[in-house]
Amino acid sequence: METTFPHHFRWGVATSAHQVEGYNFHNDSWLLEHTPGSPWRESSGDACDHYSRYREDIALFSKLGFGLYRFALEWSRIQPEGNEFSEAMLNHYRDMLMACHEHGIIPMVTFHHVTSPLWLVASGGWEAKETPVRFARYCAKVAVHMGDLMPLICTINEANGPAVGAALSGKEAVRSARRAPWYKAAARRAGSTAGQFVPIDYAYTKRGRETILEAHRLGFEAIKQVQGTTRCLSASMSG
Repeated sequence: METTFPHHFRWGVATSAHQVEGYNFHNDSWLLEHTPGSPWRESSGDACDHYSRYREDIALFSKLGFGLYRFALEWSRIQPEGNEFSEAMLNHYRDMLMACHEHGIIPMVTFHHVTSPLWLVASGGWEAKETPVRFARYCAKVAVHMGDLMPLICTINEANGPAVGAALSGKEAVRSARRAPWYKAAARRAGSTAGQFVPIDYAYTKRGRETILEAHRLGFEAIKQVQGTTRCLSASMSG
């Protein structure tokens, strides 16, 4: 039986920054990949070097007939320290957006896709009351710099991921991970403690869930305030 799609239907492709860019060493996933005993068994390393080859890759997407590209910004590149934003990295992602438009591809930007800046995660991460405001500040900075090129936005990829993970594996399994020697070692390497070191995947607590949802809400508002015509979608959910 032949399957047909509406004329306005667009096939799309999606990536996560850490999985394709290579050498995102300012974030929590990079640290965990290099902590002995952690579940991250391999380093992402160069990945497929999308950071350098994005124009070539986007041209290939167009050649293959894709009309939409959902990609993530790497927050830790844009804001490597709490009070430091990189204009060079903002320009890099702006150029990615321009490349999409040049090839007739609609870009959809994800502001957070699993990885977080190390400075954020080491200071309470996704259980800290300051995190939603920090996320909103980052969202506003990005929206000011490139909001005119972002027709579609996702704030947080799979915002319910930690809750779903805890439900599937059991809260005790997540608690055990945060008590594990490798987790404590990772926290020490970040200049933190196991109680203060909270990547988003381990924010399974009620406080963590509330922090993630508040970050989405404030990020959404910050983006809309800057770029009111941008279609800002609610946090992407898994499952």
